[in-house]
Amino acid sequence: MSGRGLGGEDPFSRRAAAGAAFIPKTKPAADDEDSSPNQRDDITSINASGVASIDEETPVTSTVVQESAPSPPPPREPEGRTQMNARVRVDRMRALKKYQHQHRTTFQAVVDQMVDEYLQRRGLLPPDRT
Repeated sequence: MSGRGLGGEDPFSRRAAAGAAFIPKTKPAADDEDSSPNQRDDITSINASGVASIDEETPVTSTVVQESAPSPPPPREPEGRTQMNARVRVDRMRALKKYQHQHRTTFQAVVDQMVDEYLQRRGLLPPDRT
């Protein structure tokens, strides 16, 4: 993927991100420029392991958790939904959109309410699973 419009390398490239994340903190001295690639890898490895380790002198802080607070209830499983395609008359759709905007709700909520009211009036609404 080219960097169209950005004038350079893709900023979301994994290779560029990996290279930027693992830049060694110290550069080799001028006389080390002639060192072998293995020695440079050792320096990079030492820098990487130094970043990953925790000094014994570093204080470790912990978060205090209140014992009296109950844990939150487990999340409810979302209701399953299915796609419903239907065509309605233009004037009915305008009325639905007007209702939606007046009540500041989503079209999904309006459709759910319509179906619930329709099924309830006919005695076909299944019981809630609460």
